[in-house]
Amino acid sequence: KMAADLAANGSAVTLEAFNDYVAEDSRIVRGSYRGYELVGMGIPAAGVLSIQALQIMEEFEPSSMSEAEWFAVTGQALSLASRELRVLGTDTAAARA
Repeated sequence: KMAADLAANGSAVTLEAFNDYVAEDSRIVRGSYRGYELVGMGIPAAGVLSIQALQIMEEFEPSSMSEAEWFAVTGQALSLASRELRVLGTDTAAARA
């Protein structure tokens, strides 16, 4: 049903692609942000990146800055977390999240 809907709306994803898909086990990563427990999927999913970025952002107080400044902090945090994952390229980064 999903493949038919995708095809009807011009998607390149086919029923064959769904049939060939194999889900693989992934490591679960955990972290925290402002008292909340975060749970995500390990590399190559974005769980590690998200947790790392939020932990960087936790060092800043959003109420003390303008919306533009907070967006800049968010962008820089995502950039730094992404750069670290590219450099490490393994679940080593997940161990620090």
